[in-house]
Amino acid sequence: MRVLRVAIISTPLVLAAPALAGENKFVFVPQSDSPGNDYLRVDNSSFDDCARRCDAQVACNAFTYNRIRGVCFLKRSANASTTFYASGITGIKLSLSELAPSTHTGNAGTSFVIIARADSPGNDYFKMTLFTVEECQHSCEADKECNAFTYNQAKSECFLKRAATQWIHFYALATTGLKLASSPSAQ
Repeated sequence: MRVLRVAIISTPLVLAAPALAGENKFVFVPQSDSPGNDYLRVDNSSFDDCARRCDAQVACNAFTYNRIRGVCFLKRSANASTTFYASGITGIKLSLSELAPSTHTGNAGTSFVIIARADSPGNDYFKMTLFTVEECQHSCEADKECNAFTYNQAKSECFLKRAATQWIHFYALATTGLKLASSPSAQ
C-alpha cells in the first residue's frame, strides 16, 4: 500500500474545543483526513455533533469532519496514516488503554495511527535518543505504560507518553504515533 505524504507549511489553526473536550475520548488532528473505512455519512453536521455521534456508536472508532461542507464521515477504524486535508479534522477515538492505565504485558496485535509532521506535547515519561521513528514505535509497543510517542527527527529523540494530547499540533520535524488497541491475547 502506498501512502502519499505531503509536506506543508501551515499557519496555526485555531478551533474552539468541542463540548466533549472535558471527556478527552478523542485525539483531534486538524487539517487531516483518515481515508477509507467510512460506514456512515452525515450531512449538515457540526463538529460537536460529529464527535458525539462517533462517541455514541460502538462501531465508530474515528471520524473525519469537513468544516467547509459540514459533512461528517463516521469510520469503523482510523487509517494507519492520516493525510493532509485543509478543510478536514480527523478525530481518533482513544483506546481503553488511553482512558485507563494499561494492563497488557505483551505487544502482539498492537496497532498505531502514525501522524506525520505532528507533535503531541506533554504526558512524556521517558526520553531517549534513537536513530529512526520505527525504533521509537517499537519502544512504545514494548512498554506497557506507553500509549503514544513523538519522534523528533531533527534531534533523533523519542518521547514515550502515557497519553496523547487531545489536540495534535503541526510540527514539521516530528512524527506522532497513537497506540490504538491490543489483541485480547495480549491482555
